[in-house]
Amino acid sequence: MEPPQDTFTLWNAAFDEDMSGCRFDVRPNALIQLDRGTEPLINGFLQCLGIDKKAGHHEVKRFCSPYFSGSAPAMNHTDRFPLAWRVHVHWSTAVARKFSPLPLLGPRVCGGFDVTWQESDDSWNWSSGNCWVIADVLVRSLQSFELLVGSSAALQLFSDKEVVQIGPAMMQFRFDLGLLNFPQDEAKVREIMALLRLQGQVSLNWATSMRMELENR
Repeated sequence: MEPPQDTFTLWNAAFDEDMSGCRFDVRPNALIQLDRGTEPLINGFLQCLGIDKKAGHHEVKRFCSPYFSGSAPAMNHTDRFPLAWRVHVHWSTAVARKFSPLPLLGPRVCGGFDVTWQESDDSWNWSSGNCWVIADVLVRSLQSFELLVGSSAALQLFSDKEVVQIGPAMMQFRFDLGLLNFPQDEAKVREIMALLRLQGQVSLNWATSMRMELENR
């Protein structure tokens, strides 16, 4: 039986600087998740993003983030910090920049099924995992945001952060807070989010990011 055509939503897609790879977030829409990913599944994701190139080597990392939470108050930490998977695809030859459909904030809905994934108790009722705080910043506010990050001792702990452009007017900073236990470590995440909000033109959630993108096109 063919999997539904709306099992996953892709977000925050961008090419590597040298155009020899791309990366994007995957969120499950149904009772299906990812593990290692298969070549056909990754190829389907690339096609969904408008990339006419087959997958080479790929990596998949599971994380949780308040970035993907909904607007309604959530009782459970699994809803306040939804799971997502960061996929990084590498190619042996670069993509021509003039044919680039990226960067893309999202969403792009697509189908597929990862046969390497097996459901377990940890699939839905997890209590620990790598947590990322994702901050979207308007390009015109980039300098002041970088000054904030550079002057904060707490934020300097995450020097290995990822920075990508996800739209003509928006940059994304991704802070990996490491392995945390929930709900007891939630205060640590909220502290980092509060620091980032000191710079006004920043979004820490997909919904406000989409609104910011629309208003600044």
